[in-house]
Amino acid sequence: MGVIKVPSLSTDKFIHEPLLKLDTLYTYFLASEFSQTNVYRGNISSLKYIFSNNSDNNKSLISDVDRSLTNFLERYFKEVDVYVDYDEDNNEIKVNIKVKEVNGDEATLGNTLSIADGKVDTYSAISDILRK
Repeated sequence: MGVIKVPSLSTDKFIHEPLLKLDTLYTYFLASEFSQTNVYRGNISSLKYIFSNNSDNNKSLISDVDRSLTNFLERYFKEVDVYVDYDEDNNEIKVNIKVKEVNGDEATLGNTLSIADGKVDTYSAISDILRK
């Protein structure tokens, strides 16, 4: 099986470059609504939905973000390594993702989500691509 492409509404149509795929898929995860479709009900990975179910339980929030991102990204990459942590002092969620394609290409993404009133207040990301 070859590299799995990500559909896009841009002029690119399909994204195959690992870093752009990872960045696009992560953006989809941040923006998606759990109930945005009836066809795929229960299969939409949505940070908003995870927040709504775990607003008062940080341990469960971290676990659900990790599991949801891993399951979502495994549909597109051969190997997925997700690390999620909660910084109580700064009220931030830190997400680090490393993925590997079937052809050996790798991409990484580091992200910090600042939380206010149970919602993402600010978003900062550092992406890097590593090619072998």
